Amino acid sequence: ANLSGVLKREGRYWVADAMNTQGLTVNPDFIRALNRLRDVADTAFASGDAGIHFELRAKPARDVMKTHLVIDGQELEYFNQKERWQRFNWPDEQWQPGASLSWTSTQAMERILADYRGSWSLIRLLEQAQVTPVDSSTFKVVWKAQDGLPLNYLLRVEQGKGPLALLELKNFRLPGQVFLTGRSMKDAEEYGE
Repeated sequence: ANLSGVLKREGRYWVADAMNTQGLTVNPDFIRALNRLRDVADTAFASGDAGIHFELRAKPARDVMKTHLVIDGQELEYFNQKERWQRFNWPDEQWQPGASLSWTSTQAMERILADYRGSWSLIRLLEQAQVTPVDSSTFKVVWKAQDGLPLNYLLRVEQGKGPLALLELKNFRLPGQVFLTGRSMKDAEEYGE
């Protein structure tokens, strides 16, 4: 369906064009969903091509001797030495889709927290983490290992939420109804839409 004239851009976001809707009421959930997709697209296609650039920095944790993170063939191995930022590209140009994270503790040999294959493996790995914003471009990312130890990283993004923006697509559904009818308008009013 072509919504030209019914919706218009105001800045980065879509809004209903009251001058051209000809008495139609655009579903506010539909507009919110479009704008949510716009936010993700702004991050994923920032340079025109699909791709997200970000940096990761491993952080120490008590009783964790080593962590080994691999994203599309790009590795960050950390032995509790001096911390450093490492740049990652997703997806990587070498096309080795996969993401894995392993750790070695003071009590045991290397163990695997996660090992995913496929294009969306980074997203599956990030889904397992606890993410906390540090500032507008940095996030604390912590995976809880099976033995309860935290595997700590900082994630620094170039735009938006970086790869974390893709997590917003989980369970995403575009509303099936673009326009509200008399009945659906009444329902929207009852629920404070």
